[in-house]
Amino acid sequence: FVVSMVYYGLSLNSVNLGSNPYLSFFLAGLVEIPAYLVVMYTLKRYGRRLSTSATMLASGISCLVTALPFLQGYDELIVGLATFGKFCVSMTFSVVYLYSAEIYPTVVRNAGVGSNSVFARVGAILAPYISMLGTYSPTLPLVIFGIPAVIAGVLAMFLPETMDKVLPETLNDGEQFGRDQRFWQFLPIKRNTKESQSTPKPVAV
Repeated sequence: FVVSMVYYGLSLNSVNLGSNPYLSFFLAGLVEIPAYLVVMYTLKRYGRRLSTSATMLASGISCLVTALPFLQGYDELIVGLATFGKFCVSMTFSVVYLYSAEIYPTVVRNAGVGSNSVFARVGAILAPYISMLGTYSPTLPLVIFGIPAVIAGVLAMFLPETMDKVLPETLNDGEQFGRDQRFWQFLPIKRNTKESQSTPKPVAV
């Protein structure tokens, strides 16, 4: 819900920032190219959980910073912060579908990912209405997008890491999945490949 709302919201609200709405919108779209390239590295290096949480937090904080009183009047700086927020949330947007598919047990994966997509569409529906508040204050939508983005970034750290893990298949596997992980365990623990290959996983009959 939050990722989709912030992603589309920052795209639509870019026309309210700066003196040239065409340039602001162009920059908001242009940053998606390096975002998708960078996230391929972060996914392999830092895993799903940290990639999701860090990029969401960075996006939310950059949006909230634009509302600081001493930045008012510096349009270029505000556009730069909003563009950086779009860069970060674009990374989150590309991770969240992969992460959602991996975190659900196999027996409910279709229903889980489908439910996520429904809430994402609700966030996308709300995004243009929040962006319309930019007619009153250009930074007001950024604050509204930034607060839930920061909250979502913190909550994402409570999710289990799925990188190099045997994904859950049953509901019981899903309940036990990630019990050995901690909130402050930022980097994923690499599995021992030889050990995982020598210990076959029991097959349900």
